[in-house]
Amino acid sequence: MPSMRWAGVRWHLSSDALALAGGVLLVVNAAWLAAYAAIVASLGRPQPCDARGEHRAVVWGLLGFLALNVVSAAAMVWVGTRGTPLQPSRRRWMGPLMYFQAAKWLASVGYIAFCFQAVYTLPNACWQDERRGLIQGMLWSTTAIFAVLGLAGVFSYNALASKDPAARWEIRLKWMGRILGCYSLLTQPPPSGEENTAQRAPPIQELSRFMARSFGAIDVEKTDVLAGMYLAAAMLSQQRLAAGLSLMHAAGVLRGRRVHAEQAEPADTASAASQCLPEDQTAAGMPAGAGMATGAQHMQAEGRHPGQGRPSANGLGANGKSGEHAGQPTEVAIPIGDNEEAFWVWLRGICQRPKFLLEPPARAALAAPNLSPQQLAAACCGRDTEAVPRRVLEEAEHWAWHALAAYGKQSLMEHTPHPWLTRLRLLRSVYPRSRAARRALPPVRDKVKESRQYARHYFSAKKLVGYRDEDVVYVSFSDSFLGAVPYGIVLDRQRRAVVVTIRGTASMASLLSDLSEKPEGLSDWLPPAFREAHSPALDGAQGHSGILSAAKGVLADLNRHQILHILLTGRCGPESNGQQEAGDSGAGHGEPRRTPKDYQDILERRGLDCRGWALVLCGHSLGAGIAALLAPHFRDWWPDVHAWAFCPPGGMVTPNLAAALDPLVTCVVVGKDAVSRTSTATFERLQDQVVVALARCRVTKLRVLLTGRSRWLRRLPASQLFSPPELIPKEALTYLRSYFEGKQQYKHLLVHMEPPGRCALLRRLRKPGAADRGHSFEAVWVQRQQLIQEGLLLSKHMVKDHYTSTLTAALSSVLQSGKATTAESAGQEHRGALSATQVA
Repeated sequence: MPSMRWAGVRWHLSSDALALAGGVLLVVNAAWLAAYAAIVASLGRPQPCDARGEHRAVVWGLLGFLALNVVSAAAMVWVGTRGTPLQPSRRRWMGPLMYFQAAKWLASVGYIAFCFQAVYTLPNACWQDERRGLIQGMLWSTTAIFAVLGLAGVFSYNALASKDPAARWEIRLKWMGRILGCYSLLTQPPPSGEENTAQRAPPIQELSRFMARSFGAIDVEKTDVLAGMYLAAAMLSQQRLAAGLSLMHAAGVLRGRRVHAEQAEPADTASAASQCLPEDQTAAGMPAGAGMATGAQHMQAEGRHPGQGRPSANGLGANGKSGEHAGQPTEVAIPIGDNEEAFWVWLRGICQRPKFLLEPPARAALAAPNLSPQQLAAACCGRDTEAVPRRVLEEAEHWAWHALAAYGKQSLMEHTPHPWLTRLRLLRSVYPRSRAARRALPPVRDKVKESRQYARHYFSAKKLVGYRDEDVVYVSFSDSFLGAVPYGIVLDRQRRAVVVTIRGTASMASLLSDLSEKPEGLSDWLPPAFREAHSPALDGAQGHSGILSAAKGVLADLNRHQILHILLTGRCGPESNGQQEAGDSGAGHGEPRRTPKDYQDILERRGLDCRGWALVLCGHSLGAGIAALLAPHFRDWWPDVHAWAFCPPGGMVTPNLAAALDPLVTCVVVGKDAVSRTSTATFERLQDQVVVALARCRVTKLRVLLTGRSRWLRRLPASQLFSPPELIPKEALTYLRSYFEGKQQYKHLLVHMEPPGRCALLRRLRKPGAADRGHSFEAVWVQRQQLIQEGLLLSKHMVKDHYTSTLTAALSSVLQSGKATTAESAGQEHRGALSATQVA
């Protein structure tokens, strides 16, 4: 770090990443050298021949070239492992070494050509059969290695170095789109008929701008990002452990006790004890104000005068050359003022441990092994946390299965113990398709006839939840970018509720809608009655543009056929503006176009009358966000409405709208689910943690990459792995200032966004030394702001916790544990908001 500039061009490599390539070459060449030397020595002297000089040049020349390869590869490892990732000047000899390597490889090509000529043209009398075969194998394997190195050089060449970051990412995304088969989705314009169509760019341009904002403020390579993620996870783990132990100490759990090394597990008693400090001290053991000195004071402490500064934001100096190529970063003047003060405030904030925890650190249990998991969670996360009533959890588990039914076959495969047997049964159930479709009732039958894939989704949903054909009223498989997503309308006769289940992200089109995260105003789209009831709090309300567009598409289709209005009121409703906004007919290729009156006749023939029933909207992931945005529209004409949002996107709506949705929406978040914690603010904080961890790192990047997946890195004492902020090396601090300056130009684009409605967190509990299968969960109410402030927690659970199987297992664990409160008073306040789901 930064990318290496060599031979007048920039490469997709950094000098410390070449240590990994050098290590591979060292192992390969050392093995060849040992094997070749042993075999040559065992074969004895060759027979005399006329071309004895050429014979010796081949045999002993190969031995010399292998020895030279071993020495040069060892030199690459030694130079590449000098300094930390943000100290490229300590690896300044990598440039001359690569010139030597290039010259050696060119000479090797000529020598290998000579060896081929000698091996295949010299008379047989000059060779022993074993020796000729050995040298032929060495030559061909060396040729293959050179071919691989040549391809690596081609792919390492940065042909886009002269373009700005957004243009570079747009070109990369075009190639990725062609490879993945989604080029047309990436380049298509936004759907017509929307108010802001002229202001919205194609998805490839929005994605390229997002990637440029994310990684354009500092010059990083792929190995830098990977090593930074490992280091950020270790830094966050140590900070959370320090915060947990401090909170346990404040709660009196550790009072009168000393935390030993084997309990806290950062390896030494001094490090473990330093993590149980009062709140006015940082995780590094420094006073909280130690990093708040002026920029001039810090520069004097570093031995620099105030005129010294940082490289440019793209990693190049003022002369356009890389700091790594020049031997040290080129510095320009930086003024001392408010920006320098803000830099140190920002840096200390990243290095400081969190003030609160929503989920207890796993290793905190080792400090108090006698505590139960619930007592440990109360000590680490606060005893005033309100538990979710058991009645609410039972409702959540019930509606969660409806939400998962929208995924169809995907959800069934995830929840079945025998996926391949289930696949065979599905194939048998949908063949022939015409006979299978006859089991469905209209208007669902027309949809199932369209495609065998649709039929599999339909029968999968029935098998997953236990739907009967007469319970399924309508299904839509329309799936478009910034448009409608698949959903269904089913009847829950046990709870007398009409259920709209909306599918989450399960296609490239819906994934691109997820990535269209630019905030968009939606005050005018909300129903007038809802706006007036919450005026003026909803002024300036914004939402995730991709989710909002998908909600408009689903609402347009619901308003087109008006099945919900017919079921709940017994008559067709008035036309809505949503139909004109999205312009999606919703009819498939095999479905006849019907009017609301036609649907009313069909439902009457089926004998469906749901007047007086509740209306429940539910979804998972993207579907959860859509369900939350649709709830106010149906509340406008039907009072008994509630939405259940399971694992919704974290950066979804602004706080004013999220608070207004409290009576209508209940969202359920599982553990460290990354989707429910991701917003523009949390993603930027993750980038900050990655860059700061790289700057504070005290070990080489090669060591981080080799041990990043092991427990060694996370359990290394903080004093050995990270430098305190005031002791960050000058060169690393220069790059850190460059990153901080670069990110300021995007500061105005950050909008604070939150999940919708009231938030229930299913947090993970674990006993000391328990394996993953020993986890249990408990459900507590948390504030939306706290969930976003805690941010992304880098862990192996951050992806698994978003799986539908994890959601159902967590809800089942909470209910089976018997720890959820059943007190009537605890649930009285929330029952009023859940009238839609509390009908007898």
